[in-house]
Amino acid sequence: METVHVTSCPLNCWDVCGLKVTVNGGKVVRIDGDEHHPITKGTICGRGRMIRPLRWSSSRAATRLFRCRIRI
Repeated sequence: METVHVTSCPLNCWDVCGLKVTVNGGKVVRIDGDEHHPITKGTICGRGRMIRPLRWSSSRAATRLFRCRIRI
């Protein structure tokens, strides 16, 4: 069952794009602009459009990275 959540972009842009996120089975299916947002009025910036591809990218680090201190 698809549900639509109205939220805002988590990136640090000045206008904080309003988003409508469609979720199906716990996975994000679609991200659209919220036409009722007072500043962006349904548009999403380039950074906001890349949220979904970045989140589900195979090159994204899935676990924490730790710095190893090797002393010689």
